[in-house]
Amino acid sequence: MTDYLEIDSMPISQMTNGECVSYISEMLTYLPLDKTSSDPSLPEVQSAEPLAETGDATAVGISAELIAEMQECLDLLVDRTRESRSSTETAELEEVDRLRDEAVTYVLNRVSGATTSPIADEREKATLMWNTLKAYAGIVRLPVNDETGSIDGMLVDINRSEYSDTVTMLGLSAAAAELKKLNDRYKQLVEQRKADLLEASKAGNSRVIRAKIMKLYKEMTDRAFAKNLLEPSEESAKFIERLNFLIDDTKKRLNMRGKRKDDEGTGGSTDSGEEPGGTTDEGGENDDRPVVQ
Repeated sequence: MTDYLEIDSMPISQMTNGECVSYISEMLTYLPLDKTSSDPSLPEVQSAEPLAETGDATAVGISAELIAEMQECLDLLVDRTRESRSSTETAELEEVDRLRDEAVTYVLNRVSGATTSPIADEREKATLMWNTLKAYAGIVRLPVNDETGSIDGMLVDINRSEYSDTVTMLGLSAAAAELKKLNDRYKQLVEQRKADLLEASKAGNSRVIRAKIMKLYKEMTDRAFAKNLLEPSEESAKFIERLNFLIDDTKKRLNMRGKRKDDEGTGGSTDSGEEPGGTTDEGGENDDRPVVQ
């Protein structure tokens, strides 16, 4: 009986999105482009160490069309992970909002406090300015979008020519400049988060994408196994050997990650909000994840 190479199992469903993309992308580098493809627009998938100088992906039973379909899914999954960055942006938004609240409070308190100054000139000028700025006294309690616009209006009033001497006298120039910087940064973060969420929504549901990736992966590995079984060659054998090495190495890293979580006594979510295939889109990770066999 002739010995034949089998492809080891690789539970892709237990990977995070990032691990899945990395693993499949590495596997694709083992495949040279199918030079017999009739579609010249298909992407090149060249191995850094080609299986054979004249080989192509059909030598291991995998067409360039199948490779292109897998690459499209990987690209979609990468786009989908942009949504996970929204949590980081939210944290920065909250911090910037806190800092601009402090800046608003400082400016208003400085002007309000000067209205009781024992120095007549300072008191008179501060009173005139406060008659305008007191309308902004409660803006830190407004909804964030309303607060952003109100701060823009407050800055316009602060920079009115009739208050230039008062701003200088009270030393508010730097504080006003910092408030503008913080408010502009807040607006920038809001727009960036909107753009990221829009792109992520276009990419589709990651669970659907992951399911398709697993289906394509099974088809690829089944074809590679069948090709090597029915028409064994140096190229097909080398591909399976390299893939099995990658599978073994990946399993070790996944198990090491699980061991670190156990040692740390944490069951937190995956990095950057990435989700394993068995979780929901909101992120999180199965704490009872079995050892990868």
